[in-house]
Formats: sequence, structure tokens, C-alpha cells
Amino acid sequence: MITEEEEKEMRLDIERDRQAQKQEWENAKALVKDLIHPKYFQFIESHDSFGDQGIVEIIKTDEKQSGYPDSQRNCRVKDDTSSYLYMHTTSEVESFFGDELKYDGESIEYWVTQWTGYACDDYQGYLLLELSNGKYWKIRYSC
Repeated sequence: MITEEEEKEMRLDIERDRQAQKQEWENAKALVKDLIHPKYFQFIESHDSFGDQGIVEIIKTDEKQSGYPDSQRNCRVKDDTSSYLYMHTTSEVESFFGDELKYDGESIEYWVTQWTGYACDDYQGYLLLELSNGKYWKIRYSC
């Protein structure tokens, strides 16, 4: 059994972690804000959780995975040791919460690799968002 004081300290640790993640995210956004359209911030922040994974370069490939259409464009992250194959996607910004919804309905393009959780309606993975310098911002996400 934990004491009331221990529980209070655990809650404070959780809040400190949340604040640190929020600050880390704001720092990452500041680094790319001049290299990407702000609609991508709204798109990312509409997910349940997200985080910066750095700036990467990609290599386009003709590789396919089971279930990928023949016309699908794919890529891999350059110098990445993972086996992730990213699929090019065109979508629209769609937010379900938050104060800043001004980009809803605008078209966006990105590369994605994702997988489902145990419930099969929860997703996680990585997004690659093109920057104006030709590189890509890698984002971890779940929803």
C-alpha cells in the first residue's frame, strides 16, 4: 500500500514529465517553424500523443509490402537500421479538439508507417513531413 505522500509525489512526477514533453515539443516546433507550413502542426497535434524524432533524409524505393497498391509511392529513411517502409499519403487536416482549427479541410502530403495495437482501432507509427530544405521531420505518433 502506498502512502498519501507517495501518491502525491507520483502525481507530481507525472506532471513534471508532461511539462517536460510539452517543452520538448515546443522546442522542436521552434526549430522547424520556418521550414514547414503551420497546418502540419495542427495535423500532428490532433493525435493522442506525438513527439519529435529529428530531421531525416529519405530514399524513394519501388519496394512494396503485402497490401500496398502497385501505384503506391514508398520510401525508407536514409541510414536507418529499422525495416520500416513508408507509404506516401495525401489527406486533409482534420482536428477533433483544440482551439486552433483554422486549417481543417486543407490538403496535406506526408509519408507514414504505422501498425495497430491490440484493439485494432488504435494506431501508432511515424510520420515524415517534408521541409522546405528537402529534408523531412520525423514524428512519432499514436491515436
